[in-house]
Amino acid sequence: MKTSRVIGGAAALIVAFAARAEDCGKLTAMKLSHGTVTSAEQALTEGTTKIAYCRVRVTSKPTRDSDIRIELWIPLEPEWNGKFEQVGNGGFAGAITLRQNGARTGVGVCRRGYRRRSSVRRQYRRQWALNHEEKIKDYGWRAISETTLASKRIIQQFKSKTAAKAYFVGCSDGGREALMMAQRFPRYFDGIVAGAPANAMSRLLTQRRGAQRSAQPVDGHLSSAKLGLLQASVLKSCGNGARYLKDPRQCQPDLPSLKCMGAETDTCLTDAQIATAQLIYQEQKDPLRGAALYGVLPGPKPSKAAGTLGSRGRTMVENPRALASLGIIWRIW
Repeated sequence: MKTSRVIGGAAALIVAFAARAEDCGKLTAMKLSHGTVTSAEQALTEGTTKIAYCRVRVTSKPTRDSDIRIELWIPLEPEWNGKFEQVGNGGFAGAITLRQNGARTGVGVCRRGYRRRSSVRRQYRRQWALNHEEKIKDYGWRAISETTLASKRIIQQFKSKTAAKAYFVGCSDGGREALMMAQRFPRYFDGIVAGAPANAMSRLLTQRRGAQRSAQPVDGHLSSAKLGLLQASVLKSCGNGARYLKDPRQCQPDLPSLKCMGAETDTCLTDAQIATAQLIYQEQKDPLRGAALYGVLPGPKPSKAAGTLGSRGRTMVENPRALASLGIIWRIW
């Protein structure tokens, strides 16, 4: 008798699971104001603890030129805790970077981007901006609103109720999106986290472009080993060997002490490489107004410093005109 109850209970779970999966697929028939649900399918999280969720993909086109890609993960019952988290993008939002944490903790998670392929290089491409004014508006503010409205409506349709709490979390460009959300759409969320917001885009990217233009000589290229040497030297002299600096603003890197006295090795810097390092750390100035832009504080990971100059000393900007179309080449708004 007990065995039959267990079997019956398991069968009921299987039936309920299948019914919910069918409901997930039906989301493709939803009507959205500016978007289309391109796919909706049941999936399982990775790891030892498997949680089933409905993975929904949406393409939103609020204008003829728009192409906003959205991905929403909705945990199935009873795993959902009733909360919704929207996650901001990094870089120029060229890809949707996925993470499992939301579904694992029972939070409905949503991300958006301009392409679905998760790739670091695509994340930082910006050719889409050239001669596409509406896409620039999408990137600046409209896409985050489209994502929120579409996601909340899908959750309402799928769960037959709204999320009890809604939060926006973003870092870097996602932090800028968080500030934009708070400024333009303060009623959308119960809480907003803006981490390391890259909100002063004109100054930030003008500094980077200026540093890249000044660091073209190949002999000044800093390899990964040389960047690691810079970080180790800074942490030793300013951080007493700790893995971080309590106040990087108080650190003055002793770059001359790293100069090669003989043949160049990975444990020293040439004069050209020292000049590149100084370029990384020094504060850049707006060439027209003399206003301070941005530099890189001592002590970051080598990859962060490398991002200032690009790969092998070359510029990271594939198309400077695309950056100019965003209003961030040698111009301060």
